[in-house]
Amino acid sequence: MPENDSGKKLYAAKTGTSLTARQARFVSEYLVDLNATQAAIRAGYSPSGARAHACRLLMKEDVKAAVGKAMDKRARRTQLCQDEVIEDLRELRDICMGRRSVKIMTIVKNAREGTAEPVEVEGMMFEPASANRALELLGKHMKMFTDKMDMTSNGQTLQSGVLLVPPVPSLSEWEKGVSSAD
Repeated sequence: MPENDSGKKLYAAKTGTSLTARQARFVSEYLVDLNATQAAIRAGYSPSGARAHACRLLMKEDVKAAVGKAMDKRARRTQLCQDEVIEDLRELRDICMGRRSVKIMTIVKNAREGTAEPVEVEGMMFEPASANRALELLGKHMKMFTDKMDMTSNGQTLQSGVLLVPPVPSLSEWEKGVSSAD
C-alpha cells in the first residue's frame, strides 16, 4: 500500500522527522538485530525486494541519521557502550585463560556447631570454552573472521563493469604498422 505525498508530509510533521511511517518502522526494526533485509520485511516491504529496499534506505541520509540517533539513544538508555563490552570480554578472556586470579565466595558449614560462614577463596581457573568464545567475539569485533569478502578499496566501493580491450592485430598487421611508423 503506497503512501501518498500528503500522508508522508503529515507523518513527517507529526513526528518532527523527514521519515515516512514505513521508514521510521524500518529504523526501529533495524535496531532489533541489525539485519537490514529482515528489518525491511518486518517494516512492510515485500520479501522479494526487501534487500534492495534495505540497501536504498540505508544509503538515505535521513534514514542513516535516524539509525545513528536511535543507536545513541539506546546506548544512553542501557548505559552501555562498545568500549565497556570489549573491556568486559577482555577481562573474561583473562580470567578463563588463567591469566588473572578470581575470588570465589564459598560457604563453610560446621555441622557440629551448627554454623555457616562465608569464606573468600582466591584461585585461578581455566575454562577453554569460555575463553574461546570471548576471543571469538573480540575477533569478530576486529573483523578478523569474515565470511564475506570486502570489495572496497580505501573505503570506496569498487565499480564493476566491462573493460573494453581493443582487438589485437595479427603479426603481419603489426609489422606493417611498425614499419610505416619509421
